[in-house]
Amino acid sequence: MIARRASGNRDHGFTLIELMIALGIFMVLGLLSYRSLASIMDSRDRVGAEQKRWLSVTRFMQRLEIDLQQVPLHVPDSLVYDAGLQTLRLIRLAPNGLGDEARTIRYRWHAGRIERDERKFRVTLTRKDDIEMIEPEVVLESAQAVEWFWPSSKQNSNSAMEWQGPPVAAGTLPPAAIGLRINLAGVPGAVFRVVALR
Repeated sequence: MIARRASGNRDHGFTLIELMIALGIFMVLGLLSYRSLASIMDSRDRVGAEQKRWLSVTRFMQRLEIDLQQVPLHVPDSLVYDAGLQTLRLIRLAPNGLGDEARTIRYRWHAGRIERDERKFRVTLTRKDDIEMIEPEVVLESAQAVEWFWPSSKQNSNSAMEWQGPPVAAGTLPPAAIGLRINLAGVPGAVFRVVALR
């Protein structure tokens, strides 16, 4: 009788094999959840980087559009492109239209970036002023190629818009609109934008 009671009072704990199986299951579940979490974090970082890139493109386009809409359309050479320096130079009037606050704005593609500088408008620019940028501000990073387009002068009203390279003749009035094509690093294809001058 004593022997039966001893076997009947046996503790009902886990065996070593049961514990090892349970630990193995927890390890597999932990590894799977870690991989899922790492994948989610990588996706979040990639989406954040892409969102930041397109936000900078949008800001650049908005700033360019604001500058171009203040170009005086009746002034020759108020919008000029220098292909050698890869620089778009424009004269921008003050928002109220008064000429006393006219500025010269330049956008230059240099070393994979688009830079912008702004200075007081002067009628005559020296070659040094034309080449050097004063405290350029980087307005767009990772631009692999930048092309500016003017509307073709041979269009009729029934055809679609045709584009040509910027005019080089001095004394040219600004066009009604200009086009801009940018190839961004890591982005297939190109971003093309048409900006209408007022």
